[in-house]
Amino acid sequence: LLVHTYTYTFTSTTSTMEMDMDSFVNEVSTPARPDENFRYAVVMDFEATCFQSAPGEKSRIPQEIIEFPAVIIDLAGGKDDPPLAEFQRYVQPTEIPALSDFCTELTGITQGMVAGQATIDHVVKEFVQWIGSQPYLNTSQEGCNFVICTCGDWDFNTMFPTEMNRKGFKKLVPAWLRRGWGKVKEH
Repeated sequence: LLVHTYTYTFTSTTSTMEMDMDSFVNEVSTPARPDENFRYAVVMDFEATCFQSAPGEKSRIPQEIIEFPAVIIDLAGGKDDPPLAEFQRYVQPTEIPALSDFCTELTGITQGMVAGQATIDHVVKEFVQWIGSQPYLNTSQEGCNFVICTCGDWDFNTMFPTEMNRKGFKKLVPAWLRRGWGKVKEH
């Protein structure tokens, strides 16, 4: 995996996450391979609905993505290079449209920020079109030159596939978005 030495700070409107690209590891699901070289990273960090549970208890209320941000980084660039492109959308939850006070406190996202926004199916379509509009990205299965990356497994191992499957939107997800993801360490 092509890795460039620098720390990138990803900032959405609600959070800041520093990512040490030295610790970028390619722990991806099939068919992505650890020996693949990527020129670009599409860094993502979802925010989702959440509800406070009793201590030691896991919430059984399904979560929904309420912020869908991404930035594209040229891994061959310098550490002070700005992102090549940015995408950020708030998402209107549909299963439980009202955000909990706990969710707003944890994420900084208010009801007014998601009210009237597009639903997840429309945002995913818009994101796929946005990726396709970037002339330097190759989305073909054979020549894909970018990797989706997050600071952990939750975004693409749990949240995104669970919501897409539960809502019947799996068909909206192209092969390049199903192929796996890289992780960067948050510090």
